[in-house]
Amino acid sequence: MRKLLFIVMVIGVCLLFPMKCKANEVAVYDIYSEVDILYYGQYLQEGYTEDGIHYTIYGDSTIMPMSSSSYNVTRTYIFDEIIVPVKARYYSEKKGGIYYGGTIYLISVQYESGKTIAVYSGTLYQIE
Repeated sequence: MRKLLFIVMVIGVCLLFPMKCKANEVAVYDIYSEVDILYYGQYLQEGYTEDGIHYTIYGDSTIMPMSSSSYNVTRTYIFDEIIVPVKARYYSEKKGGIYYGGTIYLISVQYESGKTIAVYSGTLYQIE
């Protein structure tokens, strides 16, 4: 009986003291990446604004062009800070060995956890 009481007390004392664990940080990062893909589409590229703010671009890269000269896109930019996104921006990408580019226009903005999520849409044209 004393051994059982001693074991219960040791377990109780151990639970009173917080323990640091880095596995939680890794799990949160992995879940965040999966959430990005589920909500925003596949990771496409990343870069920095003229002001030095990091951004990541997500979208559907499996869409094939409507014709050989143009196709519509929707791209989600996630900025690592709260910013006022520009209303239009030039965007280009390579698809099927051909470069496409054009102006995409801001259609929605959200602010979450200190980040800006801006969704742009527009038509990309073949660049010669």
